[in-house]
Amino acid sequence: MTTLFQSVEQALKFSPQLQAVAHYHDAAEYDLKKARARYRPSVDLMLGYGLEQHSDSVTRLPEADPSDSDWDSRGDASLRLTQNVWDGGETRHQVSIQKALLDSADFDVLESTQSIALDAINAHLEVYLQRELVALAENDLEVHQDIYRGLSEIERAGTGNIADVTQTRARLARARSILIISKGDLDSAVANYERVTGTKPGTVAFADVPDTMPISLKEALTWTEEKNPGLLAINASLKEAEARVGLARSAYKPKLNVELSSRYYDQLDGDPSWQHTNDAMLVLRWNLFNGGQDREAANAALSRKYQRRSTRDDRLIELKESTAAAWAEYLSLKSQKTAYREAVASSEKTFDAYLQQYSVSRRSLLDVLNAEKEYFQSARQLVSVIVREILTAYRILNLGGSLQVVEHPGDPDTAAELSRLSQAIGFPDAAQSTPFQPRSQAFTAIDTTPSDRPDAATEKDPFAMQEEAATTSSADRDTLFSIAIGPCTNERLVEQVSEMLHNRGLEARQTPGTGTVRFTRLLEGVYFPEAAYARLEAVKQVADAFVLPEAGKLAIYVGSFQNHEAAIRHAQVLAGKNIAVTPVAAQIERQGTMLVVRRVDRETAESISRQVSRIGLSATVTGPDFIED
Repeated sequence: MTTLFQSVEQALKFSPQLQAVAHYHDAAEYDLKKARARYRPSVDLMLGYGLEQHSDSVTRLPEADPSDSDWDSRGDASLRLTQNVWDGGETRHQVSIQKALLDSADFDVLESTQSIALDAINAHLEVYLQRELVALAENDLEVHQDIYRGLSEIERAGTGNIADVTQTRARLARARSILIISKGDLDSAVANYERVTGTKPGTVAFADVPDTMPISLKEALTWTEEKNPGLLAINASLKEAEARVGLARSAYKPKLNVELSSRYYDQLDGDPSWQHTNDAMLVLRWNLFNGGQDREAANAALSRKYQRRSTRDDRLIELKESTAAAWAEYLSLKSQKTAYREAVASSEKTFDAYLQQYSVSRRSLLDVLNAEKEYFQSARQLVSVIVREILTAYRILNLGGSLQVVEHPGDPDTAAELSRLSQAIGFPDAAQSTPFQPRSQAFTAIDTTPSDRPDAATEKDPFAMQEEAATTSSADRDTLFSIAIGPCTNERLVEQVSEMLHNRGLEARQTPGTGTVRFTRLLEGVYFPEAAYARLEAVKQVADAFVLPEAGKLAIYVGSFQNHEAAIRHAQVLAGKNIAVTPVAAQIERQGTMLVVRRVDRETAESISRQVSRIGLSATVTGPDFIED
């Protein structure tokens, strides 16, 4: 099974775009080294040998020897060392420019990495979503086929209704078309995954909303303003523009060099002898006027600086708007998820009830088909909303420059919930009869009222059965328990526990409270301060890490988890990267939300207590004769 982490890792390895940005980053490093080399001296060697003819007023006198104007051999050799002493700040500004360009390249690499990772997350979850939608469409088609098959047999036996068969046939064609469309969407999602990662998707694992989400819109906007790599790249380009202003103004100033040279001449200017000169000079060069070019160059550089500043402000406004919109969408999807969960649960019960009531002619076929359609549409919406919520969460982290994917399989409860949606409604297996299959009792059931059936008096309405069960359970109220869970320190944890209780058919009352929060840290080692920071830099090349003081030394940790099992899984991942860690249990007093559930039996209370302890939460159970494990 391919996890989200593996999909992202494969996309980063495959991406030509990331490779291109990495090469640009390497070039920026070389350019910076080149600029810094201007601080060092330059040494030039010149060697020359050839022929020379010399003619002047002396060689042209009548009494001069004619051979004085003949071609003679000539040799030159020189060695010059030049060391700049002062260049008006030109070299310093050149270095600043290249340093800013390297910083910009660093942020470009980070931006490209996070952008490709986000594309991989989208591709991975889109494949997962479309496969779940295909499974729902297949189940929808199977339900309609079962209905149509049963009604067709009844109609052929002469006891059915041709209108019911016709209506079911139309619904069956619609279900088949939805399945075809869903499979086409899945093929597109698979093609997109292959484009992003370079490989075809296998069985993709479900992911979950990341634990690193900001807790509020204000925090999300702060992250965007301070850590968005695209914005940081523009800030670096603004520093480059400022350095270019200084570079342009350095042309106003003189240049001062120390120049050492040695030169050898042989038979220069017709002289048959040789010459050798040595120089050691302090040379000042200063352009006094060049038509105003330097002034205009400085003004142009200043205008470009203002342009970069305006570009940064415009980009910041755009990013804040995108972050606020993504946050609003995230909150909306969370609310929609709760609503669609209720809709799915209710429509599932409605379908089951209508199916039973149809068998005793208390509901029409149209009621049953509409109930199935409502379930199918609600289930599709629920799957889409859950996946879109995760995608939006990662988009918020990407805008905030904090996108990071850790290797874990996601929330198994939600994955199981989504898988169950495509199997939640339907009919018994083929060996059993249904209200739409032709058997002796089923014929009369479709065409008669309950009072006409011999067994009608013994058949119970499903809603009456639920009321009877509720009445029976109230008799044991004195032996039930209450359980207080918490404190939950963030909204996501509250939602996770609430969903777990909801899946058990329980509702919790939320109240503020204070309690002990247990968590697991992964300890890499304890070092003296200087060694700790050196080791910290090495560890950060592989994983996020932080230090905490411990007995005059510094302890390096590479993770803190409320879920102990997640901590162990992360430790195993780190071991594969040659980082050995030790799980260390810790606890702190925190304020948060307490979830209180009343009137549960002993077995349920014990089970809930064990389950919430796995995610680092305390559970206090009160009731008759209860002893905590």
